[in-house]
Amino acid sequence: MGTLSCSKQEIRREGDRIVAESVCRIGESTATTLMVFSGSFDSGYRAEVRSTYAPPLLGLSEGSARVDARWIGPCPPAQRPGDMTLPNGTTINLYDARDGALRQ
Repeated sequence: MGTLSCSKQEIRREGDRIVAESVCRIGESTATTLMVFSGSFDSGYRAEVRSTYAPPLLGLSEGSARVDARWIGPCPPAQRPGDMTLPNGTTINLYDARDGALRQ
């Protein structure tokens, strides 16, 4: 897809929410993204992400996601900070994901 370069990357607190905005070039496309995080953050949070792509990126002109996370206890011995286990059993580490590394 090419290189990633961002002309805008802002993170700010708005009341009890954290808002992040970015405008990044991904190859020939420009991705404009708004992320809103809300919750207590010590026991759980919600992340809502909406992106638009112009021109469309891999056939998509927009995308969105919502993540609801909650603290359920200490990590098992096999987990490390940044791990996220998906319903199919695949573990993605948020720190490794930028390098495309997946563990099962």
